[in-house]
Amino acid sequence: MSDDLPSTYDVIILGTGMVESIVAAAVARTGKKVLHLDPNTYYGQLWATLSLDSFELWAKTGTSNTKTLKGEDSFKSLSDKALKYYETQDERDCISDLTFNWNIVEDIPESEEEPKEENASGNEYSIKKIRDVSRKFNIDLAPKLLFAKGPMVEILIKSQVSKYVEFLNVNNILIYIDDAIERVPCSKSDVFSSKSVNVVDKRLLMKVLTSIQSYTEESPFFQEYENKTFLDYLKANLPEKFANFILYSIAAGDQNTPCLEGVQKAKKFLSCLGYYGNSPFLWPLYGSSELLQGFCRQCAVFSGIYCLNREVEAIAVEGDKYYGCASNGILLQSEHLVVSNSLLPQQFRGTGPSVKRAVLITDKSIFPEGKEGVSLLQYPTDDSAATILELSGNTCSVPKGLFIVQIVGNCLEEAIKNLFSEGGDDSKPKILYSLRFTLHQMECTGKLPENIHACPGPDFATDFDAEIRKAEEIFKKICPEEEFFAPLPPEPEPPSDEPDSPEEATNDA
Repeated sequence: MSDDLPSTYDVIILGTGMVESIVAAAVARTGKKVLHLDPNTYYGQLWATLSLDSFELWAKTGTSNTKTLKGEDSFKSLSDKALKYYETQDERDCISDLTFNWNIVEDIPESEEEPKEENASGNEYSIKKIRDVSRKFNIDLAPKLLFAKGPMVEILIKSQVSKYVEFLNVNNILIYIDDAIERVPCSKSDVFSSKSVNVVDKRLLMKVLTSIQSYTEESPFFQEYENKTFLDYLKANLPEKFANFILYSIAAGDQNTPCLEGVQKAKKFLSCLGYYGNSPFLWPLYGSSELLQGFCRQCAVFSGIYCLNREVEAIAVEGDKYYGCASNGILLQSEHLVVSNSLLPQQFRGTGPSVKRAVLITDKSIFPEGKEGVSLLQYPTDDSAATILELSGNTCSVPKGLFIVQIVGNCLEEAIKNLFSEGGDDSKPKILYSLRFTLHQMECTGKLPENIHACPGPDFATDFDAEIRKAEEIFKKICPEEEFFAPLPPEPEPPSDEPDSPEEATNDA
């Protein structure tokens, strides 16, 4: 790689995760000089969206830490200053317990009839035939949804990054309850059109949903439940089945969720209905990392410099202040460093909460009577819960006739056993390929110099709200006098071919 990069910047950003990419765009728009680096050959790190071939390669790399530490003395020649060097780490430390396997044959003899892609089933497909359409897969390492009236949508519109991304509604909001999958009635039209809810229960359900949606801190409805759980309130006002609908699917809570917290989360869900169809959620076509790539694109438009496959081996500190980055045998200086938690030096990094993840390729939908597109299923148990996201062919994430299923939650093995088949049970979707792993959140545990800003990796929430808050927090530390994604000036009007006045028209003639 050529080392003709400028040596000084206002901000160097290490890692192209979601928070880092939002910060990159926001800072570049203020006129600051930004260098954005990533040790990978693709955007996104643990937020990436990969083709099937790239996804398999990512899986086969496993949890191996390929980074070789050089020792602090190897960087001393980069500067005459008395600098302390802290070597960065490998993001693969965030992954453990990774297993993957195909449940179909390697190839089908050429003499057999070629299956039609749109009518494919697990018995008709082979590994080779699926790999032949690798580029039609866009598999997320960290899939998330956008609330239709949430912070991510607001920032996308305000920043004009929205022009780089297209969206679909999440058409099917589902729950696994009483050994079956049911559609959750979450709007007035859903409640009144539902055939599974009798007239009396419809009135009770509408009363509760209306009370939640009109909640304020002064609302009298929930005062007696201030020190109780949300489930206590719901069971006091609804049959258990509908209480579970609201608790797990609308509030995305559990049996221990405090009442007011559950009300606020349910109100957020309900307040997002009706903006882009009868669903509170949006899904970005081609995958979640389309968002971060949109922010990177905007950073580049504002003169940000991008280098993928470029590692920062160490972070240089002078006294108690960050000084620069050792990369490819040179020292790159900047006033601020924004860095992914997963790449932080070991002295500043610790392991936080973890959750089990699974990515499946299946031959049919878990809810075939639903609308094609995106389905969100909550799978609650007494001790835990799993969130399941299923994508069909019109999401630009998977070839027609196949499905991508993303599962997050520590009860995922139970969910897989009850919802899918890894053998010959044709009544359930057959798993053609599966990848399972545990994702650990890396945390900043040491005291960083004040001009180093650490960014968390993917959390386990469904939406991007926490990432937006963190990006704005970092931006304010770097640009305290600037507005986070201030409106861009209007683009100049193109020159008109029309004469400005009758006199000009006469002269031209």
